[in-house]
Amino acid sequence: MAYDVLSNPQKKALYDQRLAAKSETPRTEPPVPIAKQSHQPERTAVQVVHTSRHSAGIGGWLVAIIMGFFSGFMIYLLSALFFTGYGSAPSMPFVLLTFLGGWVASAYVMQKGAISISKVVSRGFLIGAAEWLLVIPAGMVLAGRLVASSANATASSGAAMAGAAIGGGIMAFLTGGVAIGMALVCLTGFAVSYFIGREMKPEIITATRKCPECAEMIQPDAKKCRFCGTPLTAQ
Repeated sequence: MAYDVLSNPQKKALYDQRLAAKSETPRTEPPVPIAKQSHQPERTAVQVVHTSRHSAGIGGWLVAIIMGFFSGFMIYLLSALFFTGYGSAPSMPFVLLTFLGGWVASAYVMQKGAISISKVVSRGFLIGAAEWLLVIPAGMVLAGRLVASSANATASSGAAMAGAAIGGGIMAFLTGGVAIGMALVCLTGFAVSYFIGREMKPEIITATRKCPECAEMIQPDAKKCRFCGTPLTAQ
């Protein structure tokens, strides 16, 4: 068939024209594969903080139980001063409800959500400061009851009532002074434990290096990209 085309001038000319037209047709290049783009926005330098979400553990519970014992005693004492009469002993159910209930509640509040022992201690000191500040009005109530009881016992004697009033004022003053002093001690302990807890927090690691494969931000000393798994060389 090739001999017939080449031997015939007309067929050979027609073949040459078709071949020339075919060579002039622009070739369609194969599509260049487009790199798969991530739908995630480009990340900038972020701070990675390794914060433990676990509780303070057995040590935290032990500290909460010990400090909760004193808190429960203070709750019982305050309740007795506010709700029981002067000279009358509180009943056993009252003692159990206020002392044991305050103990358990205080320990639970100190421990709940705490991630370190210093956090438990700081909460315990803060609760103690609040309880000692409540001693001030409780002392005033006690002094008022003492004055009223003395006035009733002395049959409205002027000197006796004056002495009772002076004694009640001295008691309220001493009670308030001791309460303020102990509240300041508790606040000092709260501040110390709070700042100790801040100093013991994990260090912040800043991701400032970009992965050459996926362009995600990673830590500068990383040996492997945590996004695409590409091995990295130390810089």
